[in-house]
Amino acid sequence: MKKLLFVFVPLFLLTGYTPDPEAHIRFGAPAGSGRILKKTGYVLMYGGSKKNPLWVSYHLKKGYIPQKALKNGTFKQDKALPPELRTKRGDYPARYDRCPMAPAADLSYSDKTFEEAFLMSNVCPMEPWLKRGLWKEAEAKVRNFAQSQGGAFVITGPVFDYKKGAKKTIGSTGIYVPTHFYKVLLYQSSDGGMHAFGLIMENKKPDKKLSAYSASVDEIEKITGFDFFAELPAKVQDIIEKEKGFPPGF
Repeated sequence: MKKLLFVFVPLFLLTGYTPDPEAHIRFGAPAGSGRILKKTGYVLMYGGSKKNPLWVSYHLKKGYIPQKALKNGTFKQDKALPPELRTKRGDYPARYDRCPMAPAADLSYSDKTFEEAFLMSNVCPMEPWLKRGLWKEAEAKVRNFAQSQGGAFVITGPVFDYKKGAKKTIGSTGIYVPTHFYKVLLYQSSDGGMHAFGLIMENKKPDKKLSAYSASVDEIEKITGFDFFAELPAKVQDIIEKEKGFPPGF
């Protein structure tokens, strides 16, 4: 029988609040070797040696879900980074799409946060078949799920698993091409319990349905080396990070 876990969390964590960078990492920022950049709409760790964000964390609140079509955005260099670590729009050839880890649709609740979605520090090179297909579907499902649950904490990022081959970069730009991408979500269900789940996809044209790419948070932690939601009590993490499969309604 599946165990039910009830964790009392201050209600403001999963309901309305004024955007605050610290709120995006309320349950812990994954430790790692990189630069922490705190934006209004998200917090990220930037890997300067790979010129990619290593993870991007944000609180996706129900009231932030867009109800209409979005305007086009413009990709810009992130001047919070030193010049030698920045990437620019023109660094990406047609072979790869520029994929924001915190997507514009999730940050469309203000002009400032929408513009932050297009900072190149939030962007990774993604296979077009993936970005415009199953990854786009996953992003939409995350928004719909957050809407149904009253909000969710989302962490998204790349994986660089070159065990089966040499590292892959974009020409002389120094931008590493990820082998995989992941998402992990933390949410509070209607029964008051905290739950978590994730997904991971290879950076290529998908050949399966989205459900085939589900993964537990534990599994994604083993692949990435990150400890997600580390500020939760250890006993809570032990239970929710082992949960497998997508929850009902995702």
